[in-house]
Amino acid sequence: ISMEKSPSGEFWLILDGNGKLTKLKIETEEQENVMEFNSGEFKDIAINEEYNAVVSLGTDGRVALMDLVTGKPVYYQKFVGLGNKIAYAPKTPTNRGRVVVCGFSNGLLRVFYLED
Repeated sequence: ISMEKSPSGEFWLILDGNGKLTKLKIETEEQENVMEFNSGEFKDIAINEEYNAVVSLGTDGRVALMDLVTGKPVYYQKFVGLGNKIAYAPKTPTNRGRVVVCGFSNGLLRVFYLED
């Protein structure tokens, strides 16, 4: 199990060992099942509240982008290699905080640009 606090501090996203992502609101302690579609466990997530998006990386090599407002996946693809780490690149005027980098066990870094 791993947890990541939202940048605003309003909620936690909790990853379990079975590919389930739960949102826990800090003030109310209300829990909401956000997503459950990696075939293995989640390895890491990255939250972007400005765009209401969360990107997940599974140990099975799956990368998924989900809209936090609708709770629906926007992008989903499996890559060769096991997922290790995911992070948003620092925000600049050029990338507008929309660049995500995913690291895999085979040494590859995959870079994604989140469009409107």
